[in-house]
Amino acid sequence: MTTAEKKGAMRIDAMARIAGMSAEERQAASTLIQDAVLGSNEYRDCEEVFVYLSFGTEVGTAGLIERAWRDRKRVLVPVFKGDAYALAEHRREDSMAPGKYGILEPLGKHGCVPAGRLLAIVPGLAFDREGRRLGRGGGYYDRILAGLMGSATDMVSFGVIYDAAVFEKVPVDKYDLGVDVVVTESESIRAASDDAARNE
Repeated sequence: MTTAEKKGAMRIDAMARIAGMSAEERQAASTLIQDAVLGSNEYRDCEEVFVYLSFGTEVGTAGLIERAWRDRKRVLVPVFKGDAYALAEHRREDSMAPGKYGILEPLGKHGCVPAGRLLAIVPGLAFDREGRRLGRGGGYYDRILAGLMGSATDMVSFGVIYDAAVFEKVPVDKYDLGVDVVVTESESIRAASDDAARNE
């Protein structure tokens, strides 16, 4: 099988595993995952949090965002600008509206850049224990991570995922970017390899 075919097969498998969880199981797991992120040294030490606005069966992020606001951290979220994602600062008082894929976005905001120590929270359909990530196939978060790494002076990335969607090895291409830590409802897995080693 080609890498593209392996990715396609794993997406189907991962979506089936996540769909096999009940809504209550996903909610409980999301709470544990958010608690683990919030209890990490990386969260404690960061000044800014890049985080997606959760949708559908993704690991929930609402509690994490609310806590970041209370802790007076700057919250950055992805918004669609044309055919690509841009960054927007997200504040509690923002008016929200569905974006390109029906995902809520803050209205009239885009084009900000990181300005301090950044913790990036990244979704995925699947991860492995080396931090390799499988997304939905658009490459959006690979480009976001590449942009964040180019602009943030100090960044660490967390991939959040249910235990059910952690695989032995996620197939990747040379342009796929992984994460530093994979956080599930039962453990936080620190990747031992960088992207060059992961993509060999």
